[in-house]
Parts: sequence; C-alpha cells; structure tokens
Amino acid sequence: MFKFECKEKVKDTVTGFVGIVAARIEWMNGCIRYVVLSNKRTDEGKEIEATIDEQQLVSMEKPKKQPKRNTGGPTSNVSQYSKSHLRR
Repeated sequence: MFKFECKEKVKDTVTGFVGIVAARIEWMNGCIRYVVLSNKRTDEGKEIEATIDEQQLVSMEKPKKQPKRNTGGPTSNVSQYSKSHLRR
C-alpha cells in the first residue's frame, strides 16, 4: 500500500504547495517521489506541477483506516508464554 493514492489531496510541508497526486515515482536507490498537480494554472493556461519527496508530503484528507495486518503467530500463546516465563 502506498502512503498516498492517486487523486489524494496533499500539501508540501516545506513550500506549502497544495495539489492532488498524479503519479508515484520510485527510484532504484529507494527514493520515492510524487508528482503533484495544482488546481491553479499559469498565465498561459498550463497546469502547475511539482515533483516532491514523500517525506515532505502530508495528506489534506481525513485519515484512512489502516487495514489490520496479520503479524504472524497466535497471540494467545504469547501471553501464556509470558506468564510462564515470569514464574521461573
């Protein structure tokens, strides 16, 4: 799952640039950047876009519910192990 989805409204915390996510770019070195389109246009009518590092972006939409992940192992056995381990 990506940190930001396409069409999600985001803001650059460094520059204050606000727009929607149009694309996600992942470089071979692990750098992840997003192409963000502003709803504003230049005097010539062209869209304003910016390519911004993932760490600089924050979502302007309400937080999404994160799906529960199975991290492996039965939790009931963990609590039993902990209790028996403490008795020794």
